[in-house]
Amino acid sequence: MALSGNAWSRADPSDIRVWRFAAGEGVFDVSPVAGVWRVSQMRDGKIGPLAILALGSIPIPGDPWYDAAANLVTAAVGHARSADWCLARMRGLPGFVSVRTHPACADFWIDDWEVHELHFTDIQDLADQGFGRMLVERPGVERV
Repeated sequence: MALSGNAWSRADPSDIRVWRFAAGEGVFDVSPVAGVWRVSQMRDGKIGPLAILALGSIPIPGDPWYDAAANLVTAAVGHARSADWCLARMRGLPGFVSVRTHPACADFWIDDWEVHELHFTDIQDLADQGFGRMLVERPGVERV
């Protein structure tokens, strides 16, 4: 998938935001997908996403799974952890407390699940405008 406007060239590797998302069947894949992602800088200096995905059922937006997965991604990026380290800890993520009906689009939010900040109809919509919009620093985002 090519990102229009070379969005990753504008990505800030110090961006600490973790995006949570849920996409219904057929939006990104044949299965429903839930996950988290954030900007990461690889060992070779390239910048891209580090994501944890769950295929099949989608947890409700307030499910503790999202925070646990976000904490794992944050620890992995913050401490430059290996893929093996991530995989070992992914096995320890909690199961979903409750699942939801699958949305007909993809919803993305940062930490307030009641505010779906971005919506995309399909993978092409995400590629065309999504990452560019998610990678732009929001006014008032606090850097730690």
